[in-house]
Amino acid sequence: MPRSVRTRITLLATSVTLGICVLVCAAVYVGLYLSLHREVDSFLQGEVREFQAIIQHEEDDDLKEIEREIRAELGGRPGADLTFRLLDKHGRLLITSDPEDSFPNPWPMVHTASGATASFEFFRDTHSSLRFCNQHVTFDRHGDVIVQAVYRLDRVERSLALCRWVCALAVFLAAILSYFGGKVVARNSMRPVAAITQSARNVTAKQLSLRVPRSGANDEIDELAVTLNDMLERIDAGVQRIQQFTADAAHELRTPLTALRGTAEFALSQPRSVEQLSAVIERSLEYYRVLTRITDDLLLLARLDAGQEPLRTEPCSVDTIVDEVVDLYRPLAADHGIELRMDPTSTLTASIDPGKIRRVISNLIDNAIKYMGGPGRVTIEFSTSNGTSTIRIADTGSGIPPNELPHVFERFYRVDRARSASPADAPRSIGLGLAICRSILQAHGGDLRIESTLGRGTDVSVVLPRNIES
Repeated sequence: MPRSVRTRITLLATSVTLGICVLVCAAVYVGLYLSLHREVDSFLQGEVREFQAIIQHEEDDDLKEIEREIRAELGGRPGADLTFRLLDKHGRLLITSDPEDSFPNPWPMVHTASGATASFEFFRDTHSSLRFCNQHVTFDRHGDVIVQAVYRLDRVERSLALCRWVCALAVFLAAILSYFGGKVVARNSMRPVAAITQSARNVTAKQLSLRVPRSGANDEIDELAVTLNDMLERIDAGVQRIQQFTADAAHELRTPLTALRGTAEFALSQPRSVEQLSAVIERSLEYYRVLTRITDDLLLLARLDAGQEPLRTEPCSVDTIVDEVVDLYRPLAADHGIELRMDPTSTLTASIDPGKIRRVISNLIDNAIKYMGGPGRVTIEFSTSNGTSTIRIADTGSGIPPNELPHVFERFYRVDRARSASPADAPRSIGLGLAICRSILQAHGGDLRIESTLGRGTDVSVVLPRNIES
């Protein structure tokens, strides 16, 4: 098969058209052939009966007189296409209407004329094909004889030859028209594909905003164009997220690196005492810890995105994990005048990675304390409905502004620091916590949802998958 789809469409269209044309011509030819021969057979049967009547009503026994009579009757027939013959029961010729009768004598196929019904046979002489109608008859005066009518099929063959010629011409013209018509159809059909191909070639990493055109026909090609455009939209959005993520990561890494370099330059600018060098080293260690945390978070996010972070799941008591985290954060909450309250009657068991779920709960409670904005209360509750279990962490803080709420899961996004209850000199959050929490829960088959009302507080829901037992 040719590699070009356009060529294959052209050949397919030509083949189908030719096949249909050949079938139609064959049906017409066979129908004409059968119709003409049925007419010939019907005509011959009528002529046999007429010849039989002539013999039956002839008063004279003289066959020669009968022969002269039928020759006189058929002599005026144009084309001399009809012949009457009378044979004895052994096939020997008795009389004939053709003075130049050259058929075999005796007739070799006399056995086909036996019986009460007429029999038909083809015979070919040197000039044309003939159709014979034989009827076995018993006369009182002539005994058992065979009445035979012969018709030359010249006109039938000319009609069939004309039909064959017309059919051949029709097939030839159909081949030409279908070929060029197929080329036109293939070219018009493939034009939108060519436009899509050209547009796709122009799409590069620097030109992801380009889209393939639609023909407007709302056909399969348009469906392909829509699918490709949707794919390009997803790729463009993904590349933009990667570019933004890379830029944000570089910015976050540059801050502690710049601080480390400044600290080192300060220490080397002049002789320092042991106490001063110790302070420089302590500040450097703090920046190293920030760099380590950023690097670890970035690696964790990359592995979670790629599905390469293994989950070491095991049946765990989720309420016990939450209770441990709450006990860990209770002193910090007390320092900020915040009450940590957990529903002591709820129990929840799940097949989870306890370390990662502990990290999620710790991050959410830490955020609730950090962004409370003053004294308040953080409540942890459990609920189960429709096979889905939820850990709800609600605070009574200042809430998240509506314009910031849609962005809280974006990487490196940080809410207004004025809402934070942390000291001004405390290390800033790098804005990866909620993104990591959501990725961890999605890896478990769950999700993280946030609802917040400005001035009333924030509700964070940890949604666990359906295989949870409570």
